[in-house]
Amino acid sequence: MPTAAVAGRGDVTTIVGKRLPPPATKGMWTAGVVEETVARTLEAGGGLVLHEATCVFNFTGTTDPPASTPVSATSTVKLSARESRLLVGGKGVLLHGGSAEDSFGNKLQATSSRPLRSS
Repeated sequence: MPTAAVAGRGDVTTIVGKRLPPPATKGMWTAGVVEETVARTLEAGGGLVLHEATCVFNFTGTTDPPASTPVSATSTVKLSARESRLLVGGKGVLLHGGSAEDSFGNKLQATSSRPLRSS
C-alpha cells in the first residue's frame, strides 16, 4: 500500500530571504501570515489538507549614506501543488517537501508527516 505525506493546516512555514532588493544596501525581510487554501473534502492526520499556500514578504531598509534613502518592497510567494495523480476537487494537494522561493530567497516550505494511504 503506497503512502504519501500530505501537507495540512499549519504545515507550511516561512523562511525569510537574505538578498536585498535594489537599491537597498541594508535592511531585512519579514514574513506575513501564510494564507492556506484547504481541500474541504479530504483529511489526513486529523486535519484538512492543502491545495496551496501564499505569503507576502515585506522588506524595509535603506541605501548607503549620505542619502540613506528608505527602501521598501513586497514579494508574494505561492506554493502550489505539483502535478500529481492525487486530485481533490480537480486540484492537486501539497505534499511533504514541496517548496517555492522568490528571487530574494523568501521561501515557503511544506513539512508534514500526515499519512495518506491508498490501496
